[in-house]
Amino acid sequence: MHRLILGTALVGAMLMAASLGSASGGPVDAAFIQERCVGCHDLARTCNKIGKKDLAAWEKSVSRMVDAHGANIVPATPAQVAAYLFEPSADLLKACGK
Repeated sequence: MHRLILGTALVGAMLMAASLGSASGGPVDAAFIQERCVGCHDLARTCNKIGKKDLAAWEKSVSRMVDAHGANIVPATPAQVAAYLFEPSADLLKACGK
């Protein structure tokens, strides 16, 4: 059990370090979305909603993923992730096939 907790903490720290160095200068970019969202569902689920949800709907969804499902988005906030999904970069659109 201790190894699982330690391993999870190590992976989380590595992901956080990777996201802090994103090309956008912020914690949320295409790699962040691909790393964090696909832990619970495939990328297509997120991609299918890009362009269909408004900012408030994305904020509600991201907050629900964090609060109800334990999604780890640190160091980002739900508002930052929602803003990125509402106005995704070309990299995420490409990953989504758009």
